Amino acid sequence: MTIYCNLRRPDEYLSSWHRQRLKFGAKLGRLSEEAMDEYLGSAHFQQARLIEEWVHDHFPEARLVVRNFKEVRAQGGSILDFIHNSGIGFPAGLHIPRDQNPSVPAAFAEVGRRAIHDLDLALSREVVGWLTSAGRRVAHHPDAQVEVFGRRNRDRLVQAFAPVATSLDRLTGRAPFYPDLQDLEVLRPVSDLQATQDALPDLLQDAKLQELSPSIIKWLDLWSAVDS
Repeated sequence: MTIYCNLRRPDEYLSSWHRQRLKFGAKLGRLSEEAMDEYLGSAHFQQARLIEEWVHDHFPEARLVVRNFKEVRAQGGSILDFIHNSGIGFPAGLHIPRDQNPSVPAAFAEVGRRAIHDLDLALSREVVGWLTSAGRRVAHHPDAQVEVFGRRNRDRLVQAFAPVATSLDRLTGRAPFYPDLQDLEVLRPVSDLQATQDALPDLLQDAKLQELSPSIIKWLDLWSAVDS
């Protein structure tokens, strides 16, 4: 029995997962406000507890393979990393598909979040689906440059994750498991609201080119006028 697990540094992971939830139609708050709180006691954040539950409670004899997501990316992505590290023999020449689950870019996430609150279900789904693909057409600040937590909540992340990181080091035998953990406390250069504001004019133009519903165009147009 082998337990294979990819773990991502919590600031990057929580930002990504929060944006993935837009695709499920979840009515979300902002991570810089109260929305972060619901994750801190969950497996999304308590990464050491996640592993301990599997290994100690269910499969104590299992071989444990815990991978840092940065290493996974360096291997060419989650599929290739699994092939290389799972211990399973795979045939040569496999077709490796591209990313099957893209997120809404961090610079566009506030548009999707507000759409779910402001518009009906059909229109909000149209908005989120469009935003997921718009990153290929509309210039925007990269996710790594967009600050979604703010100073207060980023400081809370650092404090809350310190014991989790210590437990991860012990469980994996790697100290540190996250060599770049000090980056957890560093604010990104552009706030999520500023990133959205910077992208709004081009997003509005793309929405028109993609022929989104007139109600969405009107909503974006009004929002763009207010935020400018």
